[in-house]
Amino acid sequence: MKKCILVTGAQGLVASRFIELYKQREYLLTPDLTEFDFLKPTQMEKYLKDEEISQVLNFAAFTDVAAGESQRGDKEGMCWKINVDGVRNLVKMFDRKRVRFIHISTDMVFSGSDADPGPYEENRKVKDNPDTLTWYGYSKARGEEVVQDYFKKPTVVRIIYPVRAKFTFKTDFLRNPLRLYQQRKLYPLFDDQYLSITDIDELSGMLNKLLENDNAGVFHCTSTDITTPYEIINYLIEAKYGVKNKVKRISVSKFLKNNDNRLRYPIYGGLKAVDTQKQLNVRFSSWKQIVDKLIAQNITP
Repeated sequence: MKKCILVTGAQGLVASRFIELYKQREYLLTPDLTEFDFLKPTQMEKYLKDEEISQVLNFAAFTDVAAGESQRGDKEGMCWKINVDGVRNLVKMFDRKRVRFIHISTDMVFSGSDADPGPYEENRKVKDNPDTLTWYGYSKARGEEVVQDYFKKPTVVRIIYPVRAKFTFKTDFLRNPLRLYQQRKLYPLFDDQYLSITDIDELSGMLNKLLENDNAGVFHCTSTDITTPYEIINYLIEAKYGVKNKVKRISVSKFLKNNDNRLRYPIYGGLKAVDTQKQLNVRFSSWKQIVDKLIAQNITP
């Protein structure tokens, strides 16, 4: 029996690209939700019964931030049940000492507030107060804890606004504004909200390295610099279509003054990955370099 790598959330935006790029796909187990549901432990046990799992790549998550906010405080809601209870169900399927577990998490485990601004390094302490995070971010932070408490050598990989050139089933941080621009529906974008982005192709290369060695701990995959939604989409549209200054700007600070949920749009976000690059001997790109690469790949809304 060959040892396999279980990939959860295999049909999603990020995992599906990892699978496309992975050279030894015959070693990957990629169940869909009908076969492997976090909320159905008996079903998971049945799926894994005759498999020898050496490593797990957990991409699966509830990622709709807005929908998560509508469930704030509800631990019976799907956001909490998938990102916390579901992760707990998943880890219990494996021997904590023998199976390597790589858990994909998010920058939103940090507040992005002026009291605790980013960009955040790998060793920055995760927030444990739900009043400082989105409900999605809080659930992902607790999911990280579940993994770190269970496994002997856990690995957590945080990403931020993952992007790729093409994906039929879902847009992303760059392709959605492109779609809206084509439809002449692009709204003004924040010029004072700071963030970075994750190139899914670079993430895939980084995950290959993690699968090949025994590095444990927390790692970040992110552009090497920060930007704003206004700046990056303005650059993208000019690079893609050759037209300048087609994006209108708006202040997130002013926007939030009239918004009941001030946590929904972290202002001072972004991740740093200096330690990750040193430990894994990888080099990430700047946000402009990522955009240029996606343009070369003919990025499609």
